[in-house]
Amino acid sequence: MRAGLFASGLITCLVIEACTTSSAAPKGELAADQTLHVAIPAEVTLDPAQIASDLEYSIGQNLFSGLFRFDEQLREKPDLAAAMPEVSSDGLVYTIKLRTDAQFWDGRPLTAQDVVYSWNRADDENGAFASIFGPVLGYQEVQASLNNGSSPPPLSGLTAPDAHTVVIRLSAPAGYLTATLAMPVAWPVNQADVDLYGRSWANGPNTAVGTGPFRLTSRTLGRSMTLVPVEHWWGGATGWLKKVTIDVVPDTNTEVRGYLAGRFDLVGLGGYGPNADGTILGEMLAADRARASEVHSFPFVRTDWIGFDLKSGPLAGADGASGRRALSLAIDRMQLARAVCAGGILCVPATGGLISKGLDGYLGDGSDPMSAFDPKAARADLQQWDPDGTKRQKLTYVYVANGLFRQVADNLRDQWKANLGITVQLQGYDTYAFIYDRLFGDYTLFRGSWAADYNSPQDWYDTFLGSPDPNGSGYADPSFAALVSRADASLGAVAEGQYRQAGRALVDQAVIAPLFYFTRTAAVKDYVDGFGASAFYVYPLKDVKILQH
Repeated sequence: MRAGLFASGLITCLVIEACTTSSAAPKGELAADQTLHVAIPAEVTLDPAQIASDLEYSIGQNLFSGLFRFDEQLREKPDLAAAMPEVSSDGLVYTIKLRTDAQFWDGRPLTAQDVVYSWNRADDENGAFASIFGPVLGYQEVQASLNNGSSPPPLSGLTAPDAHTVVIRLSAPAGYLTATLAMPVAWPVNQADVDLYGRSWANGPNTAVGTGPFRLTSRTLGRSMTLVPVEHWWGGATGWLKKVTIDVVPDTNTEVRGYLAGRFDLVGLGGYGPNADGTILGEMLAADRARASEVHSFPFVRTDWIGFDLKSGPLAGADGASGRRALSLAIDRMQLARAVCAGGILCVPATGGLISKGLDGYLGDGSDPMSAFDPKAARADLQQWDPDGTKRQKLTYVYVANGLFRQVADNLRDQWKANLGITVQLQGYDTYAFIYDRLFGDYTLFRGSWAADYNSPQDWYDTFLGSPDPNGSGYADPSFAALVSRADASLGAVAEGQYRQAGRALVDQAVIAPLFYFTRTAAVKDYVDGFGASAFYVYPLKDVKILQH
């Protein structure tokens, strides 16, 4: 069934920057009832300090705003900020002016002190993405206090000299800083609400007060919530929708059947996961070809690759490069995608290096020779690497033993056998054992993966630095580390050029063998106009309208 989905025409949108369903939607008048009915697979937190998933981001961005945002092409723009920051010549001081008309939905004006409070609170909460404040002066002192159980001090590098100015002082230049400040963890909240209602403040319709174009009017945890537009929103028009109902439906079969029956207009708001969910969606909708136009896939922020032990063993160092190339060139990534990607619902073949298509730092289609399928060159590299046939006897591929990644491992083994004539052993681990052992480079061949937290190559390339090596390969090239460090401290075109050189270094040295880029897939009724996504986020609901149907 999965292979057949490629030919069925289910996937209607896969481009580099961004796309919406508008071009595929029928033209017509607006429906009288502008209510959007959405199903989600799990309960979500709406507290910006704790938001950790794409689903939570997709909902939360409608209730809250950041100082900065990304447009449909992932160019960073001011939002609550009046302009992009002024940066000192040494790169250590960022001065941000806030809009004077920004306010919470209950009418209270947004102030610089709200921002300072919110960022200190998020740092103290130590949620999944509190580390974005790492470059700010005082971050290490906060972490030390949290580690020893004492009350953390405020970030010393964060001040509000007046009601509409935020000043950030850094411990070292970090040119990627504003990209991180567009993340949910940096969305401002109102201290009065948090102090009054405690940890449950984001659960209630009257207590979850944000600066976004929508607000909560009802919520039953674990079951449903309702959003409506904010009257007189400071940002201007809130769009066409009058109400958004969101039901929590944990079972994917039930979720998709509800969609097919007309109960929901949209499923897959945060994208379908890498296990069974995407396959269920594809197979159920493939049974009704008339619904093919309703399935939309967008580039996403995650890449899977084959990692190599570069410290020791048969594939290590420069002597192992021909072996690494042989293993990569022997993989037909289109055939792999047909086998495991559910017709593009879950993933597409990698063609341009480590960083996923659609993000800053993507090297371009066909730019990674390691992603080519060339069995003849692969066999030549194999012979150069292992002329007497002894090294190939020591290869074991290690992976997380769940559905998708087991299928990937089986396919890789079969392709290596067919295209190279070698037998690679497979070893499936549970997630925690895999991650722990990989940190110390115990695997000759292993599954590698990264999902970006924000749109900067720094978030990718820093995964190849540090001790223990978070990538697990033991890659240690001083010139690569120096190049990334210079790029991290630079801005604009200078940083872009240096990051690109770093990406080319990984390709030229055959450090990894990228396999596929993940996609975000949703099923959207044809009468829902304006739903779409970039590689990094689903567009806000104020872009959506319901057409007559």
